[in-house]
Amino acid sequence: MSFSHKIKNEILSLPVNSINSAKAEIFGIFITGENINNFESCIRCENDFVVKRMENIFSGYPKLKKNIKIKSKYTSKFIYTTNISLKPEFILEFYSKYKKTLSKNNHDNEFLSSFLRGIFLSCGNINDPQSGYHLELNLPTETSSREILDLLNSVKTCDFKAKFIKRRKNFIVYLKDSECIIDFLVFIGAKKYAMELMQIKMIKEVRNNVNRTTNFETANLNKITNSASNQIQAIKKIKSTVGLTYLPDKLYTVAKIRLKHPYISLKEFSKLCGESISKSGINHRLKKIIKIADEL
Repeated sequence: MSFSHKIKNEILSLPVNSINSAKAEIFGIFITGENINNFESCIRCENDFVVKRMENIFSGYPKLKKNIKIKSKYTSKFIYTTNISLKPEFILEFYSKYKKTLSKNNHDNEFLSSFLRGIFLSCGNINDPQSGYHLELNLPTETSSREILDLLNSVKTCDFKAKFIKRRKNFIVYLKDSECIIDFLVFIGAKKYAMELMQIKMIKEVRNNVNRTTNFETANLNKITNSASNQIQAIKKIKSTVGLTYLPDKLYTVAKIRLKHPYISLKEFSKLCGESISKSGINHRLKKIIKIADEL
């Protein structure tokens, strides 16, 4: 079962708080369908959950003319096609409220939450968060998609950062930011999977931080190993040609320590020197040894 399907199943289990909430949800489903006439639209989905939801929450207002199950041309899934007919007074009542909401001056969070829930049930899709963060609403016309875009971006309690794109013949309103997607799921009532998405995001962030730390430590260790290898080669060259006693006393001491402890850090090195010397001082002496070896 896809992540989208799980979210829609959670929405299906939500109680309806009021008649107005039920009407708003039905209207959200209705306007995302293919327009047949002013009072009828065609809904296509991969599950008959939309039809069941409409039957359960508000019997009497929508008339469901048919529910045809056909196999998709593009996948092995079945597509349910249902024609939904609404009474003229229902359309006029909620289209008027919808337009008022779009004006940004009369926000009703109960209406908005239920309306957007209906839209997501009908045409929403969300990626599995393990692979990335992307939520989209596939709307029937450019006009409706731009209206929904404005509606999402006008919600005062959330910053959804919704965007619009035309993809072939489809008009898509989408959210990419994980926090925005979590806020959207909470807003439409899918709190369980909003929490699951949040947990997945936290685990991914911890894993990424661990990987970054590991990569940094590995790179740092490789750098230390390469430097130490170059220093040892230089010391061995001096030893085999002119002898280590050729070196000044301070460099001689450093050379003997490096041969005995090939891969210790500069901090540990400075402790073994038996004198007060910084890490940069040790590094400077080792560079002098390499330079002497190069000149031999």
